[in-house]
Amino acid sequence: MKMCSTFALFLVTLMTLGRAGAALGQTDARRVAATVPPNRVIAAYFHRTQRCPTCLRVSQTVGKILKDHFTEQMNSNQVQFLEIDFQAPQNAHLARAYQITGPQLVLIHVEGGRVVAWQPMPKVWSLLIKPEELDKYITSGVENYLRQLGRPQPGTAQ
Repeated sequence: MKMCSTFALFLVTLMTLGRAGAALGQTDARRVAATVPPNRVIAAYFHRTQRCPTCLRVSQTVGKILKDHFTEQMNSNQVQFLEIDFQAPQNAHLARAYQITGPQLVLIHVEGGRVVAWQPMPKVWSLLIKPEELDKYITSGVENYLRQLGRPQPGTAQ
């Protein structure tokens, strides 16, 4: 379990609002961020600026798996899927915060509007040729964080 700053979460939250999140004015960003559930799971796929066909396929497959298994949670923003260009200068903080050095899926557990845990999902690329295993790998990671939503986290006041 790894921790991340609130600042990095704010950047992720802005990105959940769409590709133009960073262009929002401060007042607009706060208003829209207020509509994002304080407890949620974010599946963030970090990719390079130049994307190869396999990278695009990974992204499409992860998105489909999430939609197939978590439609209701995605509609309520309790589960969110983001695609983030980790090489873009505006995302440098996220790349550092989540230790991104190459394309990677990261699951992020958010409680009370703060990142309380995150985990890289390094097997996504190797399991792309094993659809059933990939499906199970991703869904079990998301379900694990979903089960924890709303529970007191170690080291937090209750």
